[in-house]
Amino acid sequence: MPSCCQAIEKVRKENERLKEQVESETRSRSDNSAVQSHVLRLADQVQTYKNKIEIEQRRLEELDKQHKIMQVRPRCALARFSHTVQRDNARKDTRSRPFRSNA
Repeated sequence: MPSCCQAIEKVRKENERLKEQVESETRSRSDNSAVQSHVLRLADQVQTYKNKIEIEQRRLEELDKQHKIMQVRPRCALARFSHTVQRDNARKDTRSRPFRSNA
């Protein structure tokens, strides 16, 4: 009979060891799932910031284009304005002279 009790005790110890091993693996899996969840959340944040950066780069490109256009336009506008002012001044000069008759 002692060998039967020893066998039962041996099975109990093995059972206890297996329970601890299962609990350890379960804890490890839950820790891994928490880590995976955190990694997925971080990946979403990375994608969000990538999208924001792309939007800002497009905005900067558009502003750069507009800036270049505005650097050219004022010169053209200034030239047109100067020409218009000179023409208007010439007209004023002819209008402001009193009419003199030779008689």
